[in-house]
Amino acid sequence: MPHFTHYICTTGLLPIVEQALLAHGYTYDPLLRTPHGTTITHVLHYASTTVLLVQPPHYAIGEIEIWGPGQSAVANILDTLAINPHRLPRLSPS
Repeated sequence: MPHFTHYICTTGLLPIVEQALLAHGYTYDPLLRTPHGTTITHVLHYASTTVLLVQPPHYAIGEIEIWGPGQSAVANILDTLAINPHRLPRLSPS
């Protein structure tokens, strides 16, 4: 099972993260939505690194998932923003 880095933050910070990643050369796919059109997910790519920005409806907390070899580079970008997203521990595959 591949590992990914997982952060949570207030949903108001997700646009700041999105703009910072775009400024560093990431590109994004159109908005993805759940089948009922409720959860908004932005998918950003740079080379073989993918970042998911997930904004569930009616929740104050959003999620940032980082997949691929550029996880530490994205973490460095987040650190420069001084928004202090909370990094969740990695889960070990069973």
